[in-house]
Amino acid sequence: MFHWSWWLAFAPFVGVFLAKISKGRTVREYVFVTIVLPAFLCMVWMAWAGGSAITLELSGAANGDIVRAATGEKIFAMVAYLFDPWLGWAVSMALVLLLTTHLTTSIDSAIVVTTTLLRQELYSSTNRPAVLTWATILFCVMAFLILSDGFISLRSAMVAAAVPISILITLLCVSLGIAFYKDTDTEYNDVDEFQYHLQTSR
Repeated sequence: MFHWSWWLAFAPFVGVFLAKISKGRTVREYVFVTIVLPAFLCMVWMAWAGGSAITLELSGAANGDIVRAATGEKIFAMVAYLFDPWLGWAVSMALVLLLTTHLTTSIDSAIVVTTTLLRQELYSSTNRPAVLTWATILFCVMAFLILSDGFISLRSAMVAAAVPISILITLLCVSLGIAFYKDTDTEYNDVDEFQYHLQTSR
């Protein structure tokens, strides 16, 4: 339930951000790079990390330490059993770096999309006051949700926001399909007109 709402809530700003940075690419390239390739990498990661953790627990090597660890610490508990101390420390630091860059780029993407959707010169994505304003607002909202009731309040807010967003995304999917159909139909008519004019000119 939480992952369903999480992806639905993130879909609008992620889609706008990817569309913004993918200008000039074909739909095939966009789908492959943003959907197919990431999904494949996620499957590889889940198979390795999840499979390794399950194997360590079922074999008794982890002694239940991975299961008992907090949600955000399970990956580090698994790494501690998979590698020797020095290599495990290096892998843990690499994971922290990747998580930090992911969080930073996600927040930056949210700010860029928010300022872009306003479509006003005063609040463009290159306007520093607008970027700082929205960064402060997002930071305050996240801090309030985390400090009020921790992860539970954040999860509840995501689930509540995902219900109306799911309806909007469904309508967006329908409109996208209609746009593709009209675009294909327009190209077909243009080809017919071109061939007609070519034959009449001969």
